[in-house]
Amino acid sequence: MLTTKTHKTLAVALATVIFLTAATTADDKRLSIYSSVATYTLPVIDRLGREYVSLLEVLEPLGRISAHAEGQHWKMRFNNTDSDFVAGKTRIKIRGRDFTLTAPFLIDNSRGLVPINSLSALLPAFLGKFGPWVDVAAVAGAVRVLMTRPDSTPLLPQIHCPTLIVVGDEDTITPPALSEDMHRGIAGSELVVIAGAGHLSSVEQAYAFNDVLARFLTHRV
Repeated sequence: MLTTKTHKTLAVALATVIFLTAATTADDKRLSIYSSVATYTLPVIDRLGREYVSLLEVLEPLGRISAHAEGQHWKMRFNNTDSDFVAGKTRIKIRGRDFTLTAPFLIDNSRGLVPINSLSALLPAFLGKFGPWVDVAAVAGAVRVLMTRPDSTPLLPQIHCPTLIVVGDEDTITPPALSEDMHRGIAGSELVVIAGAGHLSSVEQAYAFNDVLARFLTHRV
């Protein structure tokens, strides 16, 4: 898959690695989460000059969850893990242990909002710690590269080799419209939209992807 847009990416390494990518458009900011359990997106909410997300929406697809407000306290249970948050405070408790958020916890219409940049500490507390097979430095390095990579769109007209652009029709990270822009920018390129696939079309629709790639390699390369 050829990509040219810049994304701010946060990676959280757990027993199962989860990648979270904040993709910004002119009208909408969303957080995309990839795990072995589910792939989904949720809205990013601007509060106090920071980016927040609903913690319930982050964790709900990944396990059993319940939450309720008691005055200024917001109590949540995820699987067998209890947590206690206080509106306007950065100090929270998970499994009876103290954690500190990077910005105050907020309650908005009964939703518990946490700053995005606190997820790297919160998610391991709820989902599990780093496994010994995870190279934390490598993950952090990959994140920094993704955060700082330049937009390569102006370089597209300089591509003069056979080019295949593959996108899933349900891709919300680099949607088909962006692939169509790349297709128009690369003379002679071929664009294929794979039905029933999201951002990981080579995994989600492996047979269709392999057929497209094999045909391209056979006839165009």
